[in-house]
Amino acid sequence: MRIANLAGRLVLISGGAAVDVGKASRGEFDFDPQAIYDRWEAFTAWAGQAELPAGDPFDEGDLRSPAPSPRQVLAIGLNYIEHAAESGYAVPETEPPVFTKFASCITGPRGDITLPEGGAHRLGSRAGRRHRTLRVPGPSR
Repeated sequence: MRIANLAGRLVLISGGAAVDVGKASRGEFDFDPQAIYDRWEAFTAWAGQAELPAGDPFDEGDLRSPAPSPRQVLAIGLNYIEHAAESGYAVPETEPPVFTKFASCITGPRGDITLPEGGAHRLGSRAGRRHRTLRVPGPSR
């Protein structure tokens, strides 16, 4: 089972079907995908024991970011030797730099991303507690 934003509604997806959280919880939890993070512990406790209906089929094209309007987005720069070298900067002697990004950098599981010409490009994905960085070949390589 996984949490998802299906066309702006919070759902749980299991076995290829989507269960609307607002309906399944009888209004205990809001339909707004972003609102669930303020009640995460209560939500996960409920989801772990809830007897969910079978769910409805859905179009994967309707999936959006599970955190559509985060309070902040932080990025880590120069966090490994190769990244520092390709960026032309020295490897930090202490902690790598942390910087903010605009919330518009968040996208759903699908979508077109236009990369500017030149420079290094990194695409990151974050779900749950795992993280994976994808390298994108481009003109700077």
